[in-house]
Amino acid sequence: MVIKAKVAYLGRDFLGFERQKEGRTVQGTLEKVLGEYFGSEILIQGAGRTDAGVNAYGQVVSFSVPRDIIDFERERRAIDRRLPSDLSLLSLEEAPEGFHPRKSAKYKIYAYRFSFAERDVFSPDVAFLDREEKFSLEAFQKTLSLFVGKHDFSSFTSKKEDSRGFVRTIESIDVANKGREMSVVFKGDGFLTYQIRFIVGAAFKVAYGELPLEEVRKRIDSKERSILSYKAPAQGLSLLYVGYE
Repeated sequence: MVIKAKVAYLGRDFLGFERQKEGRTVQGTLEKVLGEYFGSEILIQGAGRTDAGVNAYGQVVSFSVPRDIIDFERERRAIDRRLPSDLSLLSLEEAPEGFHPRKSAKYKIYAYRFSFAERDVFSPDVAFLDREEKFSLEAFQKTLSLFVGKHDFSSFTSKKEDSRGFVRTIESIDVANKGREMSVVFKGDGFLTYQIRFIVGAAFKVAYGELPLEEVRKRIDSKERSILSYKAPAQGLSLLYVGYE
């Protein structure tokens, strides 16, 4: 039986989603717990390979199990109790025929949260910034607006090459603020390695007056790659949702 599952995790103590030879990863942790639970090797496929330190509220994975599951909710709770405190199994169901968590996805929604308030250890998914008085929200929003639409993002990823090329479509980027905390929500058909963190990092630089807006504009769709040296801190980024319809 092929299973579709949704998981959430705090990325702070993980070296990213993807399994590695050494170090703690989300994929490796899930495979170990599921393997022990089902009594056989379990290999997981994920909708996105979140980076080290990045969080997820709606990561989708799939895997095959050696027996049928009748009561999905009962088994979900049993598996969830075996997971560490920073990783949770939110849902469990039989996967549709031909389902692949990444290839079947139509869009993904990420959020980047940051705050100028006093650092709060109980908010591990927020990036805490200083120099609030020098930050221009107008410049920040203007910079982000440049990235909406279909663009070549080769200057906003660390990937050296990509089988699909570097063209992606960002459907929307919405900025909301609540007091001294802000969130930026990205909806797009897919995101490259570090893409959102490079985009937010560029917007931070412009907002602080450390980079001209025109310099960012020139890097978008440029045939000559020119990657900015600054990317926003990982802990502010979270994968919120993966859409399949």
